[in-house]
Amino acid sequence: MTLAEILPVVRQLPKAEQLQLAHHLLNELADPEAAKFFPPGASYPIWSPWDSGEAAADLQRLLETGEADA
Repeated sequence: MTLAEILPVVRQLPKAEQLQLAHHLLNELADPEAAKFFPPGASYPIWSPWDSGEAAADLQRLLETGEADA
């Protein structure tokens, strides 16, 4: 199949399936060396200050003291 034949079919897919296809294609084209650092299916937790009382207190202190301007 050529790209010209595939694109009209892909455009008819729902957006969610188009994104799944794009994800699959990117994984297929990804550098095989990267797989040893980021194995497929693994999860990578990322810290966020969301719901962090300590981060809120630090921000409040900076706003009150004006240290944020420095």
